[in-house]
Amino acid sequence: MWKDWKLSRKRAQVATWFKRTPFETSVLIRKRRIRELHSRYSFTSNWKGVQSNNDSFNRHLNWLFVASLLASTAPSSIYPKFQPRFYAHLQLGWMLVSYVWLCLSAFLEFVNITFCLSDLERLLYGVESLTYILHIAYIMFLAWQWRQRVQTVFTAIAQFDLEMGYIENCERSKHFVQLQLWLVGILGVSAFIIDFGYHKWNLCKWLLSIGTYVLPNVISSVSFVQYYVLLQGVAWRLQKINQFLRQELFSFDPNCKPQRPTVQKLRGLQAQLIRFTKSVNRVYEVSILFVYVGSFVNFNLNLFLAYKTIDRPETSGWFWWSYMILWLGMHMGKMFSILFFNHLVQLEQSNCLALMFKVRLSDSHHLIESCKHFVLQLQTRIRENVVCGVIQLDLQFITALTMATTNVFIFLLQYDITFEALSKPANDTKTV
Repeated sequence: MWKDWKLSRKRAQVATWFKRTPFETSVLIRKRRIRELHSRYSFTSNWKGVQSNNDSFNRHLNWLFVASLLASTAPSSIYPKFQPRFYAHLQLGWMLVSYVWLCLSAFLEFVNITFCLSDLERLLYGVESLTYILHIAYIMFLAWQWRQRVQTVFTAIAQFDLEMGYIENCERSKHFVQLQLWLVGILGVSAFIIDFGYHKWNLCKWLLSIGTYVLPNVISSVSFVQYYVLLQGVAWRLQKINQFLRQELFSFDPNCKPQRPTVQKLRGLQAQLIRFTKSVNRVYEVSILFVYVGSFVNFNLNLFLAYKTIDRPETSGWFWWSYMILWLGMHMGKMFSILFFNHLVQLEQSNCLALMFKVRLSDSHHLIESCKHFVLQLQTRIRENVVCGVIQLDLQFITALTMATTNVFIFLLQYDITFEALSKPANDTKTV
């Protein structure tokens, strides 16, 4: 009321003293009102702060951006200077050339290389390569689809950090990104070298294998580094909210009582982060499904081949076992990492809920409603870690994967025994 009365008084003074027209007066007052709102709500309108946070993102995520552009897992517009259409069309051409080469490699690999395998092994290899091809197509489509919205996401994150008062630890984020990229690089280079020895230094077979199996896994791994960075960022911000909440509710200063608006603001920030987590999982849900299908098939196939080779050690060598171990470790790591980073977000939610249960409402009567709403919000799941409506991304999913792997492995053994039993009479008939 006081501000409105003061504003109307200033309007009258301006119209009287300077003899402006009513239109000029309304424009002046509107501009002044906008300046007042900007000064009052600086956390959402301070463009300098938002721009500073965006520059910070570009600095400590620079190597991830470069790797994403080369792997075609992110649009060229992640760099503000690459906004014109020329760069978008250039990237589209790079995507098409890369994808055509991957498809051609997969086709030639399936037709020329796997013809000497059994029907079951050839079927499993075909399903795996088809899964990779579809997954890469979806990743490139997603990167192209988000070319107009990626800067909006960066701006929203920067505004949230400004509102929350969160200062990004650039060194920690930079080290996290570098660690993930180093892991992808080490696995990729190891696969290149071991695969060359596995194919007995045959350049043609090596190139086909690289284009069919190695490069699709490297591209999907780079794509999921972005996913890990987003979820790890959510976990760090939830951890900071828990720290702010602990300072507000359990302050040792007797004169400093917890404020209800502060608790409500932290509750709103926590809800925004959980909704953001749900949005991230919704964007990546098809890609996550492709990862689990491809990794599950490859893991079971390599496990089955390793079991069969134990009885015939003369057919395998150092390169063969290194190749099997590398692929088993790579696919296990991809499946576990998705669950692990979702678990970090859920762990911070559980810590926040445990923190709220420690609050003595008898000492803070004015916080009863706010704390009850906060607890209800934490206990109400919005299925933020559920993808495709069926897969719940928590560590309990490992049990389901283990049981499924056991069943598939038993099925492959039974099929192999039956196939050998049926093939022996056929061979005996031919010899007779």
